Amino acid sequence: MNHHLRYVLPLYPFLFLFAARVVRWERIGRPLAAVCLLLNLASVSRVHPQELAYFNELVGGPENGHLHLLESNLDWGQDLLRLRKWLDEHPEARPLRMAYHNLVDPSVYGIEYAPAPFGPCPGTRGMPPESLGPRPGWFAISANLVMGSYFYTPDGCWGLRPTVRGAFTYFQEFDPVARPGWGLFVYHITPEQADRARRRLGLPPLGGRP
Repeated sequence: MNHHLRYVLPLYPFLFLFAARVVRWERIGRPLAAVCLLLNLASVSRVHPQELAYFNELVGGPENGHLHLLESNLDWGQDLLRLRKWLDEHPEARPLRMAYHNLVDPSVYGIEYAPAPFGPCPGTRGMPPESLGPRPGWFAISANLVMGSYFYTPDGCWGLRPTVRGAFTYFQEFDPVARPGWGLFVYHITPEQADRARRRLGLPPLGGRP
């Protein structure tokens, strides 16, 4: 995963100059360039005002951006207000557990939550299996963490907890039910789904425990 796309930004002017040569093709080039510009305008307009997470349709659009780039190219903690709006519209999504890739506590924005449990990975060996996820309930997880990145995450008590690489990749076992912003996944996991995923991950079933 490329950590910082900005390192290749100096190449862009040269790419634009190369692309501009298409306009010299009198018969095909100019109409083709106009169509490409219109398609690009529509593509960018679709993601506004979330341009940080813009990916064009050739790579699957912003829906699939997390499969190509992470960190400041996609998820820099910019979606808390969108999450709060989504929670206001979906009061059933409580209690909420979160793993948020940022130093700002979501409580600042009026979001009540508890920390999501770590999952099985090399860094959690030795932890009691029953304390690990997957677990049933509602979860909001940063795209960076779902894809295996790690950082400090707010702990729900105005503190921070360090995470380990891969601690939340178990959420890849589930399909998100919503994406309030392209950098956040919302999951609703049933007890049956949790136990099925736990068996696949080599964890004991919860037996109905939340």
